[in-house]
Amino acid sequence: MLKNYFKIAWRNLTRNKLRSLIHILGLSLGISISYLIYNVIVHAYSFDRFHPDRENIYRINTLTDWGDGGLFPNPGVPGPLGDVIQEELSSVTHKSTLYTLHDVLTFVPEQNRVLGRNSDVTFADGGFFKIFPRKWLVGNPEKALEAPHTVVITESRLRKYFPELSPADALGKEIAWVDRDTLIAQITGVVADFDQPTDLIFNEFISYASLDTEEEKEWYGLHEWGSVNSSSNLFVKVSKSTDSSALNRGLEAIAQKHYSKDEEAKTSFFAEPLSEIHFSSNYTDTAVSREFLKGLTWVGLIILVLACLNFINLETAQAISRAKEVGIRKTLGSRRKELIFQFLTETLVLVIVALLTSFGLVEVIRLIFGSYLPADLRINPLSQPNLLFFISFPLLLTLITGIYPALVLSGYQPQRALKGEMGVNHGFSLGVFLRKNLTILHLTSAFFSSVFCN
Repeated sequence: MLKNYFKIAWRNLTRNKLRSLIHILGLSLGISISYLIYNVIVHAYSFDRFHPDRENIYRINTLTDWGDGGLFPNPGVPGPLGDVIQEELSSVTHKSTLYTLHDVLTFVPEQNRVLGRNSDVTFADGGFFKIFPRKWLVGNPEKALEAPHTVVITESRLRKYFPELSPADALGKEIAWVDRDTLIAQITGVVADFDQPTDLIFNEFISYASLDTEEEKEWYGLHEWGSVNSSSNLFVKVSKSTDSSALNRGLEAIAQKHYSKDEEAKTSFFAEPLSEIHFSSNYTDTAVSREFLKGLTWVGLIILVLACLNFINLETAQAISRAKEVGIRKTLGSRRKELIFQFLTETLVLVIVALLTSFGLVEVIRLIFGSYLPADLRINPLSQPNLLFFISFPLLLTLITGIYPALVLSGYQPQRALKGEMGVNHGFSLGVFLRKNLTILHLTSAFFSSVFCN
């Protein structure tokens, strides 16, 4: 029986080629835009979700209150905070201090070969790999960043700097950076690259202990509580029984202890969950606003609703052409629920064809509007979110677009349908309303779409 439904549905679609083409183009355009927006949103929320115990990881930020001058949040912290936080807050199980370098010149002293400028270099201590575990190809995670002038690099950076060497052979090789002065460090470890979206884009981890003189600490602004630099970052991992509010109360106590009440500006600290970094201040200036994503969601929904309205309007407008078909089938014994299922099957076939067509349209849209999309956006049709989209979306769209036309068509009385009499609607009719006011709905939807985009 089900096979017969699909066979009849396919015959009806191929018989009315123009109608089917209009439906497929309209639905495929709406699906492709919605599918692309869906992937952009899924991509934005996928950053750094693979770390163990990620709900217990926070970045500590600084908030400076100048009174009437306003509040100024900063992802950086004063250097001394990293020295005392684990001592003063028992809930902190691991901490990691970072100092990120920007546009720093890199070269290999042994080969006298300049490797260019990088912005994915950071000073880090061993706590970083305890908070964000990596697969170690070579090296001791406990001691790799313990001594001054040591460095851990990623596998991709090894292939770039020493393509002829294995990870084991790279141990002891020197890399140099030119920033305040020339800093030379020996490779003590090689780790695998992250293979999932992350804002922790660092590929070279110079031991934090390399900043071992007061002169260097003063140069980088790490010497006093009054110096806050956005490059100086602090990550902590807390016990599972500690939430952000408890952590913030502990940070407030630290601020009160180390800052005088007589200072012109009030300085405090607050914990930012790891999941929020991509939506605030990250290390690649690719942060995205949650409000923007909400607006983008509404735009996708509006476009999809317009495509559905077009489908419903065209189907109900062409209902007269199928009235006799309904009359004959009812005369031969078809029940209304069977007719509804038949018309929904036709809609499902249309939606599936439109879904397949939308794959090509997605690539065309990406080529045209690629500059507006995240540079690292990769659309994998076989990913779990996309498989869920492909399974649930056609069924949901079939019900939304097909149920009303199916109810209208299956509701014709056989004797009136065979005579070509559509009957007279009394009172409010949703179908008549949609057909007469579709232009108004289009303009209204377009207006709201522009509002959400802005």
